[in-house]
Amino acid sequence: MFFKKIRLLDSSNYLGNSPRVTVANMPGEKHIISSVIDYEILWQAGMNVHLNFSKTDNELLTYINGNKVDVLDLSQSPIHYKVDQLPRLKTLVKQIHEFSANPKIQVMLKGKGFSTISKQQEGIGADIICNVSNELENNVMDIFNRSLKVLLPEQLLNQI
Repeated sequence: MFFKKIRLLDSSNYLGNSPRVTVANMPGEKHIISSVIDYEILWQAGMNVHLNFSKTDNELLTYINGNKVDVLDLSQSPIHYKVDQLPRLKTLVKQIHEFSANPKIQVMLKGKGFSTISKQQEGIGADIICNVSNELENNVMDIFNRSLKVLLPEQLLNQI
């Protein structure tokens, strides 16, 4: 119950240019612990983060279509990862990009099962595939910053 209720927490102390991040487990996935851990890491970092536990792909697409999400962190339990799910995953990622209220949405696949397919990343359509939770904040900011057209002054200063 604690893990399901934690999604109700809200923080108004977001970092200045925080992307709107939704952490979602693969629709239908019963193991939510990796999604909750990702949520906690990003929430502690001061990001504008929300959890989504959709039961079906269509439910997730409806959520993405009705909410402006900058980064979707899509997690899957490595225990239940199966190669035969790749066609479904490829279709889902494509649909997320097509149906999103934000045309610049960045899709991040998170989990050990996904990291084994990172060499095939382009064939799946994800913007990034990662495994290590302690690099999650940097991964989110990296893919969010890639989607920006105009460099923010702080980013421009860092590049100089």
